Amino acid sequence: MTKKDFFITVVKLFGLYMLVTFGLMILPYIASMFLSYVDGTSVIVTMTILTFAGGVAGVFIFGARSFVHVLKLDKGFDDDHVEFGSLRGVGLIQVAVFIVGGLLLINSLSDAIVIILRILDMLSRHLEFPDELKYYLIGHVIQIGIAFLLMTNYDVVARWFARKGEPQP
Repeated sequence: MTKKDFFITVVKLFGLYMLVTFGLMILPYIASMFLSYVDGTSVIVTMTILTFAGGVAGVFIFGARSFVHVLKLDKGFDDDHVEFGSLRGVGLIQVAVFIVGGLLLINSLSDAIVIILRILDMLSRHLEFPDELKYYLIGHVIQIGIAFLLMTNYDVVARWFARKGEPQP
C-alpha cells in the first residue's frame, strides 16, 4: 500500500467516525430541543448544524483523495510504501473499521452506563428525571448498536470503502 492510499484510507475512516459520532451525539439534543420548544429559529439552527456536520464528514469521506493532495500528506517520506506485513488493501481497511467500531463502542457504552446510573439514582430517591436523559440514553444505545454493526460487519464496510472505482494496492 502506498503512502497516498494509506492516508486516503485514514481520512475516509476519520470522516466515517466523525459522521457517526457527531450525528448520533446531536440527535438526542435535537429530540430534546423539539420537545421543549419548536419554532422557526430552532428548525433553522438544527438544519444548519446537520448540514454542516454532514458536509464536513462528506468532505472527509468523498473528498479524501483531494484532501491528501492539497495537504501533501504523502510527501516527505523516505519510502513510498507502507508495509503492514500480511495486511493488504481491504484487510487493512477491515482492521481500521473494526478499531473505529471499538472506539465508538467504548465511548458510547461508558456514557450510557453513567446515564443509567444517574436515572437509577434519581428513581431511588423518588425524583423525576428530565426527559433529556431519556433521549441521550436512546442516542447512546443507537451508537452502541452502530458500533456493534461496524464491528460485526467490518468486511462489508471495508468493501464499500474499497469499491472498484479506486485503485487498490
